[in-house]
Amino acid sequence: LQFFLGAIGYMAFAMAVAWGQRRRIKEQVLAECLYELAVYVECKAGFYDASKDFDEQFNALVRQQIAVADKPQVARDFVFRDNRTTSDGRLVQIHMRMLDIYEYLLSSNTDYPLLRQWLADAEVMRLLRDVIERLRMDIEGAAYAVGRDRPSPTPVSYDQEVAAIEGALHELQHNHHGVPIEAIAALEESVATVRGAIRLMAQLHAATATPVELSQVLLRPDMTPFLTRQK
Repeated sequence: LQFFLGAIGYMAFAMAVAWGQRRRIKEQVLAECLYELAVYVECKAGFYDASKDFDEQFNALVRQQIAVADKPQVARDFVFRDNRTTSDGRLVQIHMRMLDIYEYLLSSNTDYPLLRQWLADAEVMRLLRDVIERLRMDIEGAAYAVGRDRPSPTPVSYDQEVAAIEGALHELQHNHHGVPIEAIAALEESVATVRGAIRLMAQLHAATATPVELSQVLLRPDMTPFLTRQK
């Protein structure tokens, strides 16, 4: 009997260790995805710095876009497998919020050459670059926290930066200063993209701190048919 109980205890311990290791792998894969997303955001910020060569910046963005596109697929194969608890639901939700940010930024089509042509030395370009760089650091902070199974740091406030950007935009909208309406429209699109990205970043922060029932984040209990690796 003692041997039997010992065997049962050892089996339970081994299963707990295996489960913990599986969860740890999920966290590390998600953290790597977020770090790659942060680099992608940094590439986006570079377009607002006219001192950087546009073609080099564009090529860097394309290379990073490929890297970012590959990572979530790998992460999905881990994160959407063997889920049982609300903590697993939290990781699924983090993955989904991360994809929201990436797909949102990917879908933005700002005319950077036009902005550089007419607003290269404008203060609003520096403000946009700085706020996007801050967003990049915010994502890195979330990545660090996810990799250590912690909620991300208290979300930073972007209110001051956004107010300055909107003030500069308002000035151009009412006093063009020789800037064509097409360039102002491109600037408006950039400002709208920044606002949206900040809103999605807040959702990512919330996801890192919120355990979630699996039924709220998964279409079905077994997501294996939707994974690249079936086993």
